[in-house]
Amino acid sequence: MNDYWNSVDHVTLPVKLVDGRWELLYGGGTGARDGTYGELRVAVSSIEDKELRERLTRTVTVKVLDEGTELLVALRDRDVRQRPEDWPAIDPADLPQACTRFERIRIGPKSRSTERIDPKSGGLWIRQRGVDRTELVCSEVLLPKGFDPKTATSLNHACTLLSERYETHRMSHTLNVYQHVFYQEHEATNDKPHWRPLDALRNGVIADMERSILSDAWRKLEEQLGFRPIGTAAAKPHRRKR
Repeated sequence: MNDYWNSVDHVTLPVKLVDGRWELLYGGGTGARDGTYGELRVAVSSIEDKELRERLTRTVTVKVLDEGTELLVALRDRDVRQRPEDWPAIDPADLPQACTRFERIRIGPKSRSTERIDPKSGGLWIRQRGVDRTELVCSEVLLPKGFDPKTATSLNHACTLLSERYETHRMSHTLNVYQHVFYQEHEATNDKPHWRPLDALRNGVIADMERSILSDAWRKLEEQLGFRPIGTAAAKPHRRKR
């Protein structure tokens, strides 16, 4: 389930379909006003329309970034006292809390987890299952110059190694790659490259980016699925509590 719904501002309603109307499992209507948005999770076996069931569970994979693409990893390095002059162009709302440092990495060659997708080269892919689940799949990662080891087996592994090097104050070095790893976009209204979190790719956030990698990738998904997967872009943005 999308992170947006996993907060104290939302509740889970146990419901049952009665005569074409959703009612609370213990009786009565849901009490939700007309026009309310929500997520309905049901067993796949309960969907009687076979064609719809197949569309909702179909999985497609689309490549969005090529091998060699540069990415940034946001870190909380307490030894950095002031923001460097080469600070990347990033929306402050996208920055992880207390971020003081960025390290550059590159998407490397194929890995065990991606060679079935592309046996020749590495990259970053969106894997979409109907409208229910979106995930990113990445090949090996090339770490910054002078790092030992030189490569990481995945984005998660790369973030862990970088955290161990620069976030020595932390007891755990597991980072959320969707919030801490950034890719570069060129907006249609601005030739200056802008950096966006991988969370934007995962959720299909596409606002006004005619030439973006995002819109092309999600357009391909739409062509293959027959409908557009719904991300959390329409939902009110929020920051996860840390």
